[in-house]
Amino acid sequence: MERPAKCITIDKAKKLQKKWRDTRGKLFEENENYEDSCEVWYSLDELQEYLNYVRVKSAEQGVEHPGISIWFGAEDKKGKKDGISTIFLMATKETSAMENAVVQNESGRTDVILPLTSTNYEINESIDGYNDGNSKWPPSKI
Repeated sequence: MERPAKCITIDKAKKLQKKWRDTRGKLFEENENYEDSCEVWYSLDELQEYLNYVRVKSAEQGVEHPGISIWFGAEDKKGKKDGISTIFLMATKETSAMENAVVQNESGRTDVILPLTSTNYEINESIDGYNDGNSKWPPSKI
């Protein structure tokens, strides 16, 4: 299999992680007075199960180009993970090109000004999100 175009090197990953630790991670530690989680782990089987679920549910709805958005969140401080950061996945669907890319010009004609791209999406609220991954404790570096 060929390397996917959006893969990054381990060096790039380390740079991204260092930037996060030096900026956002540092702010969190100063304001919350403890080190926060900085990664979430899922097995490939877990992720594949959710991707399959989104693909099937999207097809049932007639969604032709489903996607996944990854969101940052924080666990409830009264919960089992005591307020640490997390991520959760949400199913997405493309929005209509007509809603996003068509404008009426001064002559009254409509012109398409933006092509439909992968940024033209919205959360598919008919499909449940995915959470409850695992994090190393204490947090580690790449």
